[in-house]
Amino acid sequence: MSEKRSKSVLFPDKAALLEGIAEQVWRLTFESFLDRVNAGAVDSASTPTHEASEPTEGTPTSPLLTYMRAYAHCLASTLRSHPGAVMLLLTHPMSTPEQLALLARVFVTLARRGFTPNADMLGLVNAVSIYTTAFVAAEVVPPVGGSPEQPVDLSAASAALDPEDAQALRPLIEDLLDGRYDFNAQFERGLEAILRGWA
Repeated sequence: MSEKRSKSVLFPDKAALLEGIAEQVWRLTFESFLDRVNAGAVDSASTPTHEASEPTEGTPTSPLLTYMRAYAHCLASTLRSHPGAVMLLLTHPMSTPEQLALLARVFVTLARRGFTPNADMLGLVNAVSIYTTAFVAAEVVPPVGGSPEQPVDLSAASAALDPEDAQALRPLIEDLLDGRYDFNAQFERGLEAILRGWA
């Protein structure tokens, strides 16, 4: 059987191929997460380490939220390593039996470690997944009609504004204009806001 024929058997159409790619991204994410859990890098009984997304002061540190912080970081890392799959994942939520089986494996592993997910966990997984994927998209996906080689020039756009408008916007975009915008720090702040709101 030729290679082309073999691929057509595995993926009978484009939709199946795209779902297969999405499944692989989820597989890499969940395997990375479980590797952390099994290695003891995610301790649900204590405050997470910085690598696993250290909560800011006053942030709840329940087992659920500790695991979700680690999951968000694993997903972000996987997507940054596969930028071409970011928009695919954003528009193809987890829905196939194979993808759901990967998620079930995570829950089974956590259950063996004494963690029982509550009814809200699937909703939280969904919220964190959408937030993380969209945030990484803002980092790595070129704007429509643009390219990484031709980034948006906010300085030029700001300079073309009416002086009063530019002055009003300056406090909001100052970090971007000065090259001090920290995507990682902003990701952490948004993630913690979601987790606090869910607690």
